[in-house]
Amino acid sequence: MIICKNYNLRNKRAAALFFHTKNKEGYMNDVIRIGKVSSVDYEKGMISVYYEDRTAMVTSIMPVLSNGRYKMPKIGESILVAHLSNGTNAAVVLGTVFNDANVPKMSGQNVYYEELSDNIMISSDGIDITLKAAAGSINVSMLLNLIKRVEALERR
Repeated sequence: MIICKNYNLRNKRAAALFFHTKNKEGYMNDVIRIGKVSSVDYEKGMISVYYEDRTAMVTSIMPVLSNGRYKMPKIGESILVAHLSNGTNAAVVLGTVFNDANVPKMSGQNVYYEELSDNIMISSDGIDITLKAAAGSINVSMLLNLIKRVEALERR
């Protein structure tokens, strides 16, 4: 077993394929890779990745791009990983990838959808915003109409 700074490789061949694959300019190939989440460190906001095309290769933990928010991918989800092209082992997980196993729950022009947890989501169709939770759902236009009705009742 070869232990590298950011990777735990089980055989020398996988290490050679990954660390020494360079193009004619001397830069690493496979700078952007698609892998699957192998494990999640929720406290650190980091994950390890399994590359199906690299025999027995599971990375050590690497950071997940946050953009100021916290949402960790699930084990087994396909993710996009950017490796530095300068020959170091540093990498960052850019996010999850839609594919046949992970299709969008909502889609279309002007659609925004975010799953905050398994039971909570927020969405917009470009006209209204909807919040859904285990107890039910409500949209902003319903809330605004309710406020108008309450104000009308208070004026009586």
